[in-house]
Amino acid sequence: MKVLNKLIFGIFLLIYSSCNLSKPVGSKEDSSSIKDNIETEICSDYYLSNRTTDCNMSLRYMRSLIEPDTINTKFGFVDGKRLGFISFNIKGESNPNNLEKLELFFIDLHCFKQIKPLELFKLICSEKDFLIIEEELTKPNNSFQRYIFECSISHMNCFSIIVNKGMVENTSWCIQKASN
Repeated sequence: MKVLNKLIFGIFLLIYSSCNLSKPVGSKEDSSSIKDNIETEICSDYYLSNRTTDCNMSLRYMRSLIEPDTINTKFGFVDGKRLGFISFNIKGESNPNNLEKLELFFIDLHCFKQIKPLELFKLICSEKDFLIIEEELTKPNNSFQRYIFECSISHMNCFSIIVNKGMVENTSWCIQKASN
């Protein structure tokens, strides 16, 4: 009987204490900004640039994931500027939820500046397109030309590559407009 009384008293105490606990209340703005900060902090740890110790590892990883698009790559001249539009996919990734910054898990633009242009284009272009770029970049008169390439990753962001004097001069992500 004593055990039963203690058990009933324990259950009563547990129920009473759980009913009296107050839940912290904050505004939706506070919780959403905290959530965004946490997501940014947690996610950025998994960006390719933060997961690898050097560009050789990053490039090896990117080589295993990048699948060149054989249809949408185009090259041409506009107002005397040499332009290229390169499209490629990340194997197995279709981004059905339209997640922002997803490309940062797969691509490290900083490493693209560490390699020669032909090495870079071999990574992101199909063999046919690479041969066209190689022919253009290796012409004697074109070694001091400036080329601008816009690269599009299917279902993700895009980035630009500027090749000047036989080197990758700059790489930068496209600016994304905020969706309403």
